[in-house]
Amino acid sequence: MPEPQILLAEIAAEEKRLASLDERQAEVRARLDTLRAQLASAESAMAGSLPPTRRAELRVPETPADKVALFRSLFRGRIDLFSRRWQNQRTGKSGYAPACANEWVRGVCEKPQVRCGECPHQSFLPLSDLGGQSKPANEGHLKTGQRRGLSSGR
Repeated sequence: MPEPQILLAEIAAEEKRLASLDERQAEVRARLDTLRAQLASAESAMAGSLPPTRRAELRVPETPADKVALFRSLFRGRIDLFSRRWQNQRTGKSGYAPACANEWVRGVCEKPQVRCGECPHQSFLPLSDLGGQSKPANEGHLKTGQRRGLSSGR
């Protein structure tokens, strides 16, 4: 068993080491506080020139136009035309076909003898948002077969 004098010397050395660590810890904390303050001032100075943060982009859409913009940013597709759902009442068969401004127009559309893909008078309607119109041409194309916003000449 070590003598008490040796033990007291070892205890003093460890206490000195612990005090040194406490000083070092205080220095590191002060340095961290300084760095955080510098970061905060740098962020506030650059706030005007930085692009919006991801957090700002994740806001809940409030208006119909915001909802359309969110949907179109998540799902990409053709913008030169949109598809309209059709359903055969007799057979129950259904599908999607490009919406045509000339569909069923007398003297222009030759349905059902000529398929839309082979028609020389194709005039496909582009996909549109609410931009300036009260109702876009493609509104209602997924709503239980409702068709609104088109003057089909029937």
